[in-house]
Amino acid sequence: MSKQYRDKYLIGDVSKICNISKKTLRYYDDIDVIKPEHISEYNSYRYYSMDNMHDIMILKYFKQMGYSLSEIRENFNSYNYDYILESLKEKANELREERRKIENKIKAAMDWKLLIDEAALVIQFKDEKVIVKEIEERSYPSLKQEFKYCYKESIINIPWVKLLELSGEEITGPVILKFNSYQDKISCKINTATIFQKGLNDVEEGIGKINFGGQFLSTYHIGSFEEIEKAYKRIEEFAKENNYTLKGESYERYVVDYWTTQEKSLFVTEVLMPIAREELS
Repeated sequence: MSKQYRDKYLIGDVSKICNISKKTLRYYDDIDVIKPEHISEYNSYRYYSMDNMHDIMILKYFKQMGYSLSEIRENFNSYNYDYILESLKEKANELREERRKIENKIKAAMDWKLLIDEAALVIQFKDEKVIVKEIEERSYPSLKQEFKYCYKESIINIPWVKLLELSGEEITGPVILKFNSYQDKISCKINTATIFQKGLNDVEEGIGKINFGGQFLSTYHIGSFEEIEKAYKRIEEFAKENNYTLKGESYERYVVDYWTTQEKSLFVTEVLMPIAREELS
């Protein structure tokens, strides 16, 4: 071997030593990320140096941290300590944001699973009893809008989804509708409802807020929404028999609905009606 090629490695050797494909090495050469030390004019063989292989190790570590090849090339071309430091700070912030988004996705998926589990138990035990329920009060992103008794339109709510996207809010958990008068709701006289869900990003601007929580009478309704007034009647009767005062508004918490299935017999809705605290013993 001539002195020119001493201590040089062919692409196949580098591929084995560095655990990287020859195709990838050629690509790195083409985009000027890692260029071989020498390319033979006679046969176009690529010859790599030990320094080249050290650069490959550095590149792999940058890739592990989520750097793109263009970002890696910029770092390779910079000999400025402050530039590298700033690059690492920016990457750390970028990765934190990615982690937040992934955590939101996991939270939403797990909450959806819990809703299906909840509905399955309600259906299994035909659980339609009325209970007193305490819910911790908190603020939820919300939107007041027209209600036309078209439940699919209200639950798979296009204006609501659009508002969430525009505001940068992400949500999890069930759709909940608030009706200002439960009597008007069951009499088909209500014409507005407020939709809300649990927010994940705590967005404060560009979206309405509603406080929800306190003490409620609660019961489940199984099946089609067209017969949900039966749940309201059960709560009314329970309140009368047990001397509870209903405040007047109602909430429908859609545990399993059109988001999960089109089979109405599998729908499960929790009806919640707040009770006046002074009447509780």
